[in-house]
Amino acid sequence: MEVIRTLLPRFDYAARRSPWSWRSQLPTWFQLVKIWVAELVQDARHAVRVLRRNAAFSAIVIATLALGVGANSAIFSLEQRSNSRHADMRKG
Repeated sequence: MEVIRTLLPRFDYAARRSPWSWRSQLPTWFQLVKIWVAELVQDARHAVRVLRRNAAFSAIVIATLALGVGANSAIFSLEQRSNSRHADMRKG
């Protein structure tokens, strides 16, 4: 979203000059990916800084997420196993 906000004034200026000149002002796909990756790296650095400041809270959150994912996968595999057994009984 931030990329669009920074590029809108350029598009507006180009549209006022000529109805067809705005196309030459559009960024290339590579430029957009480059901007996106730069913003992603900046966000990741900020997240690491925040996690370092609150180490205890971060450990609790990571442990809770790990337990939630583990419990979810265990329940899903049990449900899948019970459904596959019922399907085998119906066939036979």
